[in-house]
Amino acid sequence: MTRRFDPLKEQEICRKFVNEQYCRFLGKTYRTTKTIMELECSPEIIRELENIIEYDEEMVDRIDQDLPKFPEEMQMIIRKEFIENSPEGWYEELFSKRKYLRLKEKAVEQFSDCFAPK
Repeated sequence: MTRRFDPLKEQEICRKFVNEQYCRFLGKTYRTTKTIMELECSPEIIRELENIIEYDEEMVDRIDQDLPKFPEEMQMIIRKEFIENSPEGWYEELFSKRKYLRLKEKAVEQFSDCFAPK
């Protein structure tokens, strides 16, 4: 039996994949920028980094403002999956795999929507 191509289904699969990859990018950038923001750097280093991290600092501030507005379970998923980079399977004592995947899908969509053009 051959599988029929369904453009809407394929588009939805791509959207979910892109949203998750975008969340991974945001988490990695958040961790890196937060570390840089907390370091005490010399004025020369700060000047060199200013242009690079100006946007990233805005992104960190936005995450710090928006994430607490998420439902608690979704906050935990975003933090553990993308910001803290917790070990695989961290959720197993908290959620069934089915519930975790359902919540993660909603959390990823909501998190990536925070940065969508308005």
